[in-house]
Amino acid sequence: LEAERQDVKFIYISHNVSFISSRKNTDILWIKNFSYPNNWELKELTDTELPRELISELAGTQKPVIFVEGTISSLDYTVFTSMFKESAIVFPVEGHLNVINYTRAYNKNKVFNSGKAFGIIDNDLRAQDEINNFEKEGIYTLPFNEIEMLYFDETLMKQYLEDLFYPEEEVKCRIDKFKRSFFDAITLRKQYIKESKAKKILDTYLSNQRVEISKGKTSDQMVEQIIDGIHNLSLSSKIEDFLSDLDQVIESEDYSKLLVLSPLKKEISKGKAGILDSDYID
Repeated sequence: LEAERQDVKFIYISHNVSFISSRKNTDILWIKNFSYPNNWELKELTDTELPRELISELAGTQKPVIFVEGTISSLDYTVFTSMFKESAIVFPVEGHLNVINYTRAYNKNKVFNSGKAFGIIDNDLRAQDEINNFEKEGIYTLPFNEIEMLYFDETLMKQYLEDLFYPEEEVKCRIDKFKRSFFDAITLRKQYIKESKAKKILDTYLSNQRVEISKGKTSDQMVEQIIDGIHNLSLSSKIEDFLSDLDQVIESEDYSKLLVLSPLKKEISKGKAGILDSDYID
């Protein structure tokens, strides 16, 4: 019909998000309120940094919105939907940058002035200053390095095994064996963890870097500006401090702190978790 009658403007009214987002070169109006017989309150969904499909889903949401990492099949969505299903709508938006940007965009958009968005991101070896700054914007960092580490909180492991009616001694034995294996893995993979921390520091710096533009500045000078900033990061010193903390955690067997520092999500959740139970993650 659109191809046949290009002289006509079509108006579609639909709840189908996929259909709405598939329309091109269109204006989207949200029917915010309707009172019988003919009182309509319409809002145009414009000037937003959010994807059209997400806008279509968010319009009309009465509950607060929580943006999380991953997809619908991810642990993040499973966990936070279970936790907040009565009080909020959880939207998985893949990477942590999407969580950060979408939370900011939603909260500053006047269309959603009656709503509030929050974000939840992995710790990912972040510095405390960065965590504090995010929290001021309603973006919260997990108290564990990644969502997978939440599953290995000692209280949860104990509760899980007790729910399967394992004897008290067996519960303690399995948890102790798992923790020992976890510490062994951390000790063996210290070089990988060191590189992960260095990458996180550099990623954070580069994502926050803004090149200053002034009259006559060449492209080489702009590059030099970034390089100078990297040199001033004191990366080696920060890595040494981090490794010192990690060594202290290993030496003191501080398991709760280990969950904050460990980036070995696949190795632990896919392999070591079987020590607790073959179906533990599920």
